[in-house]
Amino acid sequence: PAGAPAGAKVLYSVDNGEWQEHVGAIMLNKNMDIRAKVTAVGYTDSDVLRASFTIGGGAVIPDNNDHSSAGGGTAAAPAATNGEVTVTPAVSNGTATATVDEKAVDAALKTAENGTVTVSVAAKNADSVSLKMNAAAVKNLASANAAVNVKTENGTVKLDKATVDTLADSGKDAAVSVTKNADGTTTVQVASGSEAVSTPVKVELPAAQSGQTLVLVNADGSVEPVKKSVVENGVAYAEIPAGATVKVVDNAQTFPNVAADAWYAEAVEFVSSHGLFQGTDKGFEPDVTMTRAMLATVLYRLEDGRTVGENRFIDVPDGQWYTEAIIWADSVGIVNGTSGKMFSPDEPVTREQITMMLYRYANAIWLDTSGRASLEGFYDGDKTADWANEAMQWAVSVGLFQGDSTGALNPNGKATRAEVATLLERMVKLIVK
Repeated sequence: PAGAPAGAKVLYSVDNGEWQEHVGAIMLNKNMDIRAKVTAVGYTDSDVLRASFTIGGGAVIPDNNDHSSAGGGTAAAPAATNGEVTVTPAVSNGTATATVDEKAVDAALKTAENGTVTVSVAAKNADSVSLKMNAAAVKNLASANAAVNVKTENGTVKLDKATVDTLADSGKDAAVSVTKNADGTTTVQVASGSEAVSTPVKVELPAAQSGQTLVLVNADGSVEPVKKSVVENGVAYAEIPAGATVKVVDNAQTFPNVAADAWYAEAVEFVSSHGLFQGTDKGFEPDVTMTRAMLATVLYRLEDGRTVGENRFIDVPDGQWYTEAIIWADSVGIVNGTSGKMFSPDEPVTREQITMMLYRYANAIWLDTSGRASLEGFYDGDKTADWANEAMQWAVSVGLFQGDSTGALNPNGKATRAEVATLLERMVKLIVK
């Protein structure tokens, strides 16, 4: 810089490493984050200049370079675009570790358009990638009512606003890691300070092929399907508890009465491999009419429900295969019964009843149910009951109900097991994607 004294030296640091004297060209053999300063005996060190170099892409020099003195000043915040900021980790023995502070978060918040900040960790070929957010960064995210996505080559972890609030309340640093294990499994962890948390998080993980199933791997090696998951286009989208270890497997089940080319074959494979529907002694029975008890049971399985409250229905005996599911569905407000103290478990469930139950379920798990679509595009859309109209408009807006080949919505019609299997596959995709 202008005014530098005679004998001044240029020092540089690679990826936040130790300062060293610059005596020649710096070899770029990987993506690098380089800081530089001028120092001389008896003089205050110059401002720190920072540049990020990408192999094949040149240098990116943030506009807000660090202008602190060189006595250990804080590095400049990485540039942010569309709410996304990229950080360069330190890599050692296959483990990549990066840190993001409140400056980087604030820069991302300024450009975030949907209330979500994305932090991308620029690590390649690391078995484990970890991102640490200091307490101030977490606090600022919570104050902005923002969610945060942590994107790594091993997968993306999404912390919703409620999770961010919980982490901020602790007043501690937060950490997110995605680890590829030697046995082909992946472990996703979230920590508050030194304590692991098990809050549900949404993830996007690399997967081999569509049609496979994501499973939880328990400590004893046993596995169970992740019910809220779908594998599409080489990605497994899922909601899993933080701290879980998962892997993708072939878990397809076949039934003699489900032809491979049937319009519902994919949906039947999905709900059966995810443990949502079970076959009968006659196979899957795709054309059998779905009952109210059946639908309550499917939602109970999807949510891993636990029976709470009391049984207020006189036509739901204790000890039946559907008893606990109906008590659960009633306790969380998904069902109301048909009249008085009657549930009518064996009655066919109508399409508008299905819509209402899915709408209430979506609200119970805090999905966005604000979408609405006109029913005028269906010639029988006006046949929808007033009590189900709002729910049906939502279901159409998110693609759960699409009408049949004749343009009918058929709100009062019955639904088969195959039709409800299709609805449940769409519902799961709506939850995790």
